[in-house]
Amino acid sequence: ILLGTKLAEDLHSEVGDVVVVVTQGSDGSMGNNVYTVVGTFKSGNAALDRAGAFLHLADLQDLLVLPDQLHNITVLTTGDIDGTVSNLRESVGSSTVEVQSWQEASPQTAEMMALRDVSAFLVLGIVFAVSAFGVLNTMMMSVFERTRELGVLKAIGLRPSRLVGLVVMESTFLAAVSAAIGLVLGGLLDAYLVTYGLDFSASITEPITFAGIAFEPVFKGAVRPGSVALVVVAVFVVSILASLLPALRAAHLAPVEAIRSE
Repeated sequence: ILLGTKLAEDLHSEVGDVVVVVTQGSDGSMGNNVYTVVGTFKSGNAALDRAGAFLHLADLQDLLVLPDQLHNITVLTTGDIDGTVSNLRESVGSSTVEVQSWQEASPQTAEMMALRDVSAFLVLGIVFAVSAFGVLNTMMMSVFERTRELGVLKAIGLRPSRLVGLVVMESTFLAAVSAAIGLVLGGLLDAYLVTYGLDFSASITEPITFAGIAFEPVFKGAVRPGSVALVVVAVFVVSILASLLPALRAAHLAPVEAIRSE
């Protein structure tokens, strides 16, 4: 038998000790047996670590009087969850077998994940809004400072559409430089977080419990390429959109007035 770490501590059990398990059998009888502790486990779930135990399938079926029967089967997949659930329902679903996605099996966890996504969206929205104002201010000041040069360009025949493209291209170039610098600095920070993480073990000796989940005092990061790519694309989109107003202002400059401006 494998015991949760907290359960093993409460029982003062170590590897090699013998424990007696008593439970209710499926037929109403009192199931009981003696097992040898072969190890302990830490799942991260505080309740499971304090009261959980793992038995070999055959031993558990014998203990619960469930010959060749199972309570549930957990399927892990990295593909389309909804598609997997649909396929399983068609192949094994019946009046006695129910197939559920993890969202259906644990709606509270699904709500927490949705709340996390909303929070991340709001934070990113604020960050990109501030970035947009920064790009708008930079490009507007650039247009104001180069009013005479832009007027000369229009006077020698540069079309307004080309002038808009010039300002937008400059903004895109600045976004590319900023994204490159951000990727390098962010990559170094991510590498540190993934490898070493944030270590609070000096001040926090016990795992931090939140919503029934125990977190170790060393927090490590995980890099998702899709999220990084999304942020980079968003930087370019925000930069281009924010540069349109200064670009349109430059396109509508009157050449004579622009050349005379100080």
